[in-house]
Amino acid sequence: MSYKEIKLRARTPDATSTEIMYEIAAARADLIDLVRINIFYEEDAEGNTDFNRVYTSIIKLLKNMKQKGSIQFYATRDSFGHYTTEAVFLQNKYPELFSVEPKIDNGDFIYVKI
Repeated sequence: MSYKEIKLRARTPDATSTEIMYEIAAARADLIDLVRINIFYEEDAEGNTDFNRVYTSIIKLLKNMKQKGSIQFYATRDSFGHYTTEAVFLQNKYPELFSVEPKIDNGDFIYVKI
């Protein structure tokens, strides 16, 4: 199994798209099968975050990449809660990664199967 975790550093939709496309291309070149994208959010002085806007743009990008055949599929936190086909596949294929329920504090994650 080849697995890589990525912590997104970008905070805008355009920058996150660029960073994700680069990281997935680099993972493919390194023969990585599965990538976990960790998305953290920070609050500004007023308590606002751009998390929803960034997360929505990431999902849109991943749907587009899947449609073009750049990735096989992706699974979000909700996918694991709803036992989607993608989440169950990952749990069966990589049991050592999913022996404990995946979680992250102060953020979210998305698994991408290349």
